[in-house]
Amino acid sequence: MFGRPYRILENRLQQEQGRVVWSASHDAYKNQEPYAALRRNLAWQKQERDIEIKDQVQPGQPVLVELFFHLHPECAVDRIECGFILSRSNARVELYADSRLKAEVFHGSESPLAGWYFPRFNEIRPCYTLRCQGTVEGYTTLTSTLRV
Repeated sequence: MFGRPYRILENRLQQEQGRVVWSASHDAYKNQEPYAALRRNLAWQKQERDIEIKDQVQPGQPVLVELFFHLHPECAVDRIECGFILSRSNARVELYADSRLKAEVFHGSESPLAGWYFPRFNEIRPCYTLRCQGTVEGYTTLTSTLRV
């Protein structure tokens, strides 16, 4: 993290087929075992009011993948079939994680250490963090969807 021990390999924003697409990748895990190359695409589909997140993972061997969604402390989380409702005041978003991943909700958890917000030095507040994890083998695309 400090000293930038990785390189940005791709950082692109474009419009294609009625969607706004942001693509990015880095080589932060190139010196780790097991190694996995990562690429993320976010596509805002205006007509469907969806944001599709595609995480492309290319491991050299089976590897544990964890996707985290860190939420603002004023957000609430409710489970629904196949996903979650994320809400704050009168705003609401549905999140559907890839079905191959196990989704867990943390709120002020000490084991594992997750679901915390630090608004300023020496001040800690619980908040929601969603962790979606699973083991992948070979080239895999994991798709999560935010429905606005």
